[in-house]
Amino acid sequence: MAAPYWFFVSTDSGHILNRFTILIASASKWAAMMYPVLFCVLYMLQKFYLRTSRQMRFLDLEAKSPPYSNFFETLQGLVTIRDFG
Repeated sequence: MAAPYWFFVSTDSGHILNRFTILIASASKWAAMMYPVLFCVLYMLQKFYLRTSRQMRFLDLEAKSPPYSNFFETLQGLVTIRDFG
């Protein structure tokens, strides 16, 4: 990676790719070993997120319930409210 600019200009891209395949191959071994760990972490994160988001949705609906029910009761009794001013 510390090669001068002329190295990349004058050298064929195939030769450069061959030199970097050693790095790619060594990194892919480490990545392959990390895949099961990453899948487990993502699975646990997904389970936690789904449970939390479901609970937040229920709490949101529960918090909105009294104003909505009050609004609908007011609409149903609108005639009486107009009669009594």
